[in-house]
Amino acid sequence: MKYRTINDLSREAQVYSECSGSPRELRRMKLEHLARLLEAHTSPIRLLSQLEYLPAARREVERVEDSPLTIAYADPVLRAQGLASDRFGDAVRFFDLSLEEAHELFCDCHYPRPIQTGMVARRARWLARKIRVRDLCFAVSRAAKAFWRG
Repeated sequence: MKYRTINDLSREAQVYSECSGSPRELRRMKLEHLARLLEAHTSPIRLLSQLEYLPAARREVERVEDSPLTIAYADPVLRAQGLASDRFGDAVRFFDLSLEEAHELFCDCHYPRPIQTGMVARRARWLARKIRVRDLCFAVSRAAKAFWRG
């Protein structure tokens, strides 16, 4: 693997700083980037299987070759942003997904056969745009602080 700085990468791809934007914006940017990677991927993909039946410790380290997770981990931009591996648990944390959202995105039981990268990309975009309760709480908290500061 060739070492490259963030500045080097930013000449070739969009690089998002952890400091820029709200948690919701960071999540959206990461999931949108994943969707673009999946759309550009031309080979067949495989998804994880039966995640809902695995014990938590096993689910955490679950991986499969040629999955959206291996595609994401192969991307130098996502790795530079902190994606630690192509394992399920690392993806859940990096993309800020709930277990239910990650299961919907990465498990084969949610897709018709044959699985196409475009299907997974559309679901990643849907999750990127989804507004969660904790996102609303964050926005209300920021607005209240701004209001009371004057």
